[in-house]
Amino acid sequence: MPAQLLEHAALDLFALDRVRPRDEFLADIAAVTASQVRGAFAQMLDAGAAVGLAGRIARGEEERIARLLARRGTEG
Repeated sequence: MPAQLLEHAALDLFALDRVRPRDEFLADIAAVTASQVRGAFAQMLDAGAAVGLAGRIARGEEERIARLLARRGTEG
């Protein structure tokens, strides 16, 4: 739990330049409607997949992954 609190504080500092008090944090969560959550998920699904590659990547691997993602996008 302390790690989660630390993560929330870090995200607040990054996004808001301040750490929200717990009651404000909980009120912000409670203010989100089910319709807003559905809309956010629909927007993420419409955006498609994202892949991050790190470390040593074999030559041509980036292109192979891009082709796989493009093919996957046409299956649905």
